[in-house]
Amino acid sequence: MMHFIREKSQGWFAWTIVGAICSVFALWGVRSYLYSAQASDVIVKVNRTEVTQQQFSMIYNQMKRQQQVTLGANYSPSKASSDALKQTALQGLISNIVLSDGALSEGFQVAPELVDATLARMPIFQVNGAFSEARFQQVLNAMLYSPDEFFNEVSHNILTNQVQFGIVGSAFSLPSDVKQAAQLIHQKRTFSYAILPASQFLGKITLPPNSISDYYKQNAKDFQIPAKVSIQYLRLSVSDLMKRINPTSQQIKNFYNNNITSYTKPKEWKMARILISVPMRATASQKIDAKKKMDGIVQQIKNGVSFSTLAKKYSDDKMTAESGGILQWQNGAQFASELHPVLRNLKKVGDISTPIYVDGQGYEILKLVAIKTEKIMPFASVKSNVFQSYKQRQAEQQFTNLSDQLSNITYESPDSLQPAAKKMGLQIQSTPMFPKSGGTEKILKNPQVLQMAFSDEVVNQHDNSDPININDNDIMVLRAKQYIPAKVKPLSEVKNGIEIKLRTQAAAAQALKVGKQIVVALNQGMSPAQASKKFGVTWRQVANVGRNKKSFNMGVLMLAFKSPVPSKTVLRVNTGDSLGDGNFAVISLTKVMSGATDLPGFQKAIFRKGTENTYAQLEYALYVDGLMQKAHIKKFKDTTS
Repeated sequence: MMHFIREKSQGWFAWTIVGAICSVFALWGVRSYLYSAQASDVIVKVNRTEVTQQQFSMIYNQMKRQQQVTLGANYSPSKASSDALKQTALQGLISNIVLSDGALSEGFQVAPELVDATLARMPIFQVNGAFSEARFQQVLNAMLYSPDEFFNEVSHNILTNQVQFGIVGSAFSLPSDVKQAAQLIHQKRTFSYAILPASQFLGKITLPPNSISDYYKQNAKDFQIPAKVSIQYLRLSVSDLMKRINPTSQQIKNFYNNNITSYTKPKEWKMARILISVPMRATASQKIDAKKKMDGIVQQIKNGVSFSTLAKKYSDDKMTAESGGILQWQNGAQFASELHPVLRNLKKVGDISTPIYVDGQGYEILKLVAIKTEKIMPFASVKSNVFQSYKQRQAEQQFTNLSDQLSNITYESPDSLQPAAKKMGLQIQSTPMFPKSGGTEKILKNPQVLQMAFSDEVVNQHDNSDPININDNDIMVLRAKQYIPAKVKPLSEVKNGIEIKLRTQAAAAQALKVGKQIVVALNQGMSPAQASKKFGVTWRQVANVGRNKKSFNMGVLMLAFKSPVPSKTVLRVNTGDSLGDGNFAVISLTKVMSGATDLPGFQKAIFRKGTENTYAQLEYALYVDGLMQKAHIKKFKDTTS
C-alpha cells in the first residue's frame, strides 16, 4: 500500500481532498470500526449496516478524549453534556454510513493512487516537507490503527467528499439570479426611527427589598474567585540528557560501524509503470476483467508496441501516464511487498515484469529504467549526524531507565521532590500562582499539567503527582507549593455592581414595554409626530440608506432591513425591537428601492460566485436530507442510558 506514495503529490483535487480530510481527522476510524467489529449488541441498523455498542463506544470515547485534551483543566462533564456528546457521536455514525452508501449507489469509486496522493500531501505525515514512512507508522501506532484500517478510512472520506465536490462544483447561477442578488444586496430603504433609551427609566426604578441579596445567592458562581495554585516540579527530557553526554571519537566511530546500514544509501530503482486499477472491495468479475485488459497490454508489448505508448494510453495511474509511466527513484522499502520479487528478477535496464496483482491497487507491470547501487556514506561526511545520533540513542536509553526511577522515588517519597532531585541530579523548578485556565509559562498551557495541578491528590492530599507525559521524550512530576481554594467574594464587595445590573435590567425591561406600546399605537393609526408627543421620543428621518452604511447604528439598520416591504395597502410598516445595549428602537419604513444592477465586471463575478456558493450549499444539504429521508434507520437501544 505504501508503494509510490512520494510521487503522488500533485494536482488540485489531491490538495482539496487533503483539506477536507484534515478537517474531519478527529472522526477517522468510523468506517474501520464498522467493517472490523463483530455484530453483537446492535444499537442501530442503517440500511444494511449494523452498529454495535462496542463500535459506538469506541467513537464516543474517542470524541470524549478529544474534548478532554481541548478543554484541559476546564473539562467538567455533566450528564447533559455527556448525553449530548453521545447523540452527536451516534448521529455522526449514522450520517457516515448513509453518505457512504449514497456515494457507492451512484457508482463513485476511489482509485488507490488518489489515496496515496492524499496521504503524501498530509502535513502530519511529512518530515521536512516530504512524506515520511517512519512518521506515518509512528502516527498510526499512536492512533492504534493498522495501515489497512487507515487506508480504508481515508478512502471512505475521499469517496463521500467526491460527491460533495461534485454537487458543489456543478452549481451555477443564471444572469437573473445575479441581478436579483445585486438588487437585494444594494437595496436602499427610507424610514424614520426613534430610539427609546433605557437610561431615561433608571431614575424611576425602585428595587424590591432583598433583591440584591437574593441575586447574590442565586448567582454565587458569578462572584467566585477561582482557585489558584503554584507548583514545584521535576522535569526529565531526552534533550536535557543529551546535553550531559560527551562521547569520545572512538565511541562515535564504533557507533558508525555498528550502525553502518543507517549510513548506507540503499539500492534504488527507477521504474515505469502501467496500472490497471480495480475498485476497493472489488468483485471477482472485476478482477478478471482487469486481468484480461492487462494481458492484452502485455501482448501488445510482445508485438513491439512501446511501453511508453501503452502507459499513456491505458494506465490508470494518471499522474505518471503522460510521462510514459515513469516513476521517481524508489528504494526497496518504498515498494509494496508484492513487488519485491520483481525487484530481484528485473536485472537489466529495459526488462519488463509479468503482471502482478497489488492488493488495494490492481494489476500492474513494471519496466526497469535505471538502477543505483547502494552506497556507504564516508564517516567524514556524516560525522556530525553520527555524533547527534549517538547522543540521541544514549539519551533515549537513559531516559527509559530514569523515567522508571523518577516514578519510583516520587511514589516512595510522596511528600517531597527532594529525594528524587538529589539522587537523579535534577533541579526542582517552581511556578507563580495560576488558575485552572493556566499561566503565561509554556508548561502551564499544557492541559495534562493543568489537570494534574488541580487534582485531588495534589491539592488536597498534598502528594506528588503521577508522572505526566509531556511528549514521548519528556516527563514531569509535580506537587503543590501553595494552594488557594476558590471562594465567593463577600456581598459588600459586589453589592454596588449587582445594584447597577438589576437597575439596568429593570430599565431595559421598561424600555421594552413602552417601546412595544409605541409600535402598537403606530399600527393603530397614530402618526410618528403624535407618538413623539405622547411618548416623548425623537424621530429621525433617513432616506435611501444602504444595508452597509457606515457610522450608522447597526441595530437600527438591521431592524430596518428585516422589516416587511410596504405595499399599496400598507404604506408604512412599523416595527421595533430591543437593541443590544438595552435601548429600544422603533422603525417606521415607508419606501424600498431595489439596488443597481449595472455593475462592473469584477462585482458581477463576486455576486455570481456568491449565488453559486449559496445554491451549492443548499443543493448539498438537500442531497444529504434526501439520503437521510430514504435511509432505513432502526434504533434498538437508547445510547444515553
